[in-house]
Amino acid sequence: MKKLIKSIILFIGIVLVTACNDSDGKATCTYYVGTDSIVYTDSLDRVAYDSLVMSSIVSLNLTSYSFTKDGTSENGITSFAQQACDIKALDTFQKKYTSIPTLDDIRNELFSKNSQFFNEKNITSADDIDLHPFSVYLTLWNFTYDYSMQSIKIDIQ
Repeated sequence: MKKLIKSIILFIGIVLVTACNDSDGKATCTYYVGTDSIVYTDSLDRVAYDSLVMSSIVSLNLTSYSFTKDGTSENGITSFAQQACDIKALDTFQKKYTSIPTLDDIRNELFSKNSQFFNEKNITSADDIDLHPFSVYLTLWNFTYDYSMQSIKIDIQ
């Protein structure tokens, strides 16, 4: 019985010391925004433009980017500091998508980055690209701790 009580006391002491040593109340987390899928209203657009559209939304910094956030906690617990980072990251993520590119913006980006491709198809301006509205599904990931935080749908019209 004495050994059991000593073991329990020793275990609790180790847990408390470890918790105090590991918790400085500060955290820095890296976040990543990735594309889950692109859903086209016209299925032919997937065949004709999918890789070009993906390149364009990356180029327009709509997806495939990362950023970091720092957080602190008043109580010195690192998990609360991590939560503070997550709150800042969610705010950044949500504000980023209050203004989104239009379908014309995407067409212009497509044409400017791939003019030779379109010229070979006798498409001489961005207005001539027959791209229809589509939706992009994005997810914000906490890359430091490897979990998804929020997914959104962006309609490009």
